[in-house]
Amino acid sequence: MSQSLILGGTKGLGFALAHESAARGIEPIVTGRSADDPAVAAALPPTAARVVMDLASAGSIERAFPQLPQDTIDYFFWNAGIWPGRVPFRELAPGVIDAIIATNLAGPLKLLQKFHAARVALQRSYHLIAISSVSAWRIRSQETVYCASKDAQAVFVLNFADELARELPGARAMVVYPGGMKTDIFKGRQEDTTGYMDPRAVAKAIWDEIQKQTETCREMHLVRDKKKNDGSFFLEYGPKPRGVR
Repeated sequence: MSQSLILGGTKGLGFALAHESAARGIEPIVTGRSADDPAVAAALPPTAARVVMDLASAGSIERAFPQLPQDTIDYFFWNAGIWPGRVPFRELAPGVIDAIIATNLAGPLKLLQKFHAARVALQRSYHLIAISSVSAWRIRSQETVYCASKDAQAVFVLNFADELARELPGARAMVVYPGGMKTDIFKGRQEDTTGYMDPRAVAKAIWDEIQKQTETCREMHLVRDKKKNDGSFFLEYGPKPRGVR
């Protein structure tokens, strides 16, 4: 049996990735603070397992980790993230800064470290997929801490990829940089999502790339076609210069 672990799989792109995983015969394990919500359970694929986990809480990670099967997870999706909206840096509350860094970066790193150590002990390779954002390299007004967290996520994976492959031959890493998607992240905000991408289409494109990847590390950008502004997108590969406007 092959399984996928999807951090933040109860909604948005993670939810779509879980459905696409199940459609390909790979049983998803989704984590999230609301993973035990009956409505979430009803909406996920019947084969999906659910593990309650708050990535901002070290205690929650410790409690959740034993529930993750170490020998069958072949795909580790670093997908969870929070976006505080467009707020000037001086107005971000310290607690909000802590939550962004904990959820987008520090918490997933702590979980990944434990998972990776277990896989090295078992000598079982896996595929690490980090869902970053175009905000990792593009200048975004009043999104400073969020952008920094997504850039740090991407840079970690790019640096970790060789170590991953050296310790576990056959392991691979991918960094995905999606543009704007129609997800709950914009719910209740004054954001025009016309032309934003459908998470289901994005999830399919990501899984297609995962199953075709042969190199140790791949960077993939899902770029919205702003001329059409109909939700369509195209793929680009390789590094992007930081600081592009």
